[in-house]
Amino acid sequence: MINFVFETLSKNETFWGVSRDTIFTTFVTIIIFVSGYLITRYIERKKEKERLKDIRLYFFTIADNLINPIELLIKSYRQLSETIADKKHKDFGLGESHELYLDSIRSLSQVDLFTILISDNKHGDEQEKSKHFKNVFDTFEFIRLQNERVKRNFSYFDSEQRIYSRQWNDNANSIARLFENFKSSNIRNNIPKSHDQFLGEFDNIMHKSTQVDDYRNIYVVKEHLIDPLKELCKKHEDDPRAIILIPFIIECRMAFENIVNLKVLFSRAFDEEAQKLEKIKHSFKDSVTFFRETTSK
Repeated sequence: MINFVFETLSKNETFWGVSRDTIFTTFVTIIIFVSGYLITRYIERKKEKERLKDIRLYFFTIADNLINPIELLIKSYRQLSETIADKKHKDFGLGESHELYLDSIRSLSQVDLFTILISDNKHGDEQEKSKHFKNVFDTFEFIRLQNERVKRNFSYFDSEQRIYSRQWNDNANSIARLFENFKSSNIRNNIPKSHDQFLGEFDNIMHKSTQVDDYRNIYVVKEHLIDPLKELCKKHEDDPRAIILIPFIIECRMAFENIVNLKVLFSRAFDEEAQKLEKIKHSFKDSVTFFRETTSK
């Protein structure tokens, strides 16, 4: 066609009324435009390929760096579970969360990751790729929701155990004050300790409870003070002081049972969180390994 046009032009100097110079200029312009477009598209594709390559490297770097924080969280939940279950009543602390790593991964475009891990990944079964892709993002979402759930549960546990501890402390202190009041009353009335069996036994129980190891531990106090005082009140149920004392003993026992039940419940709950996260960690590692192997071929 082009040869025909230029042969015609060489004979007639025009082609359908258009000069040879104009047609030549137009053809050159079209060739330059198409070449420029193709070169631009090539450069853009090359840049996009490099960009996706960088994102792939960034994704695997963050994914690898996430494993250690996950293991630290698992360890933290297990330690918290063991601490809560320990009979030594103590302060409890929640380990550090690792939202920073999740924020870094969530900042990546899912469209870009889908392109890298699924669309441009020519290896592996499509169903398997989709399963692993979903699993990766399910892991991020699980950890985010678990962090929120654990913080919420720990806050509830901490609040409740403080309430029950206050109930315990208030009533235990009331028992100590009653003991001092009963002694003061006998002194005022010149009643010798040897003539007051109830107060003599009360005094003996109070003294023994302070001689045992870790006597401030609620488990120890219940065993060596509260339970013996309960038996004392049963033995002297007709003594007016026993009637005054028994409500505080009951409140201490109720507080103790609530604390124990709370500790059992949340110790189990945090251990279960550790087990769930352990399972998620292995599943996540399998998916990352799958994509690393299939996208590197």
